[in-house]
Amino acid sequence: MPQLTVVAILEESGELPVSSIAAQAGLANSTISGIIDRLEKKKLVKRHRPEDNRRTVYVRLVKGSEKYYYEYKSLRDRFISERLKHLDKDRIKRITDNLEILGEALAGKGDSSG
Repeated sequence: MPQLTVVAILEESGELPVSSIAAQAGLANSTISGIIDRLEKKKLVKRHRPEDNRRTVYVRLVKGSEKYYYEYKSLRDRFISERLKHLDKDRIKRITDNLEILGEALAGKGDSSG
């Protein structure tokens, strides 16, 4: 799952410094470095250091690696769909409403009065 998180971040944001990936994933730089090591071995990402700033390590997806992300996303969506299809419409509506509230709260929006 952490590897897929990193691939998803790069798929959505493009090339990023390791520190930005760590911040978006909510993980330490050292943890992200280990994940990137594993993704590099699978030939899904590539690290590089720009000539003008050798201290910063950037990571990008390798061409074709987005397939890994989309396959995972498809499997995940099918899994969730299978689990939710057994729920009645009222329960699905409540889940949807609560996810919207959660999304607003995470984005720093919404009513704080509860």
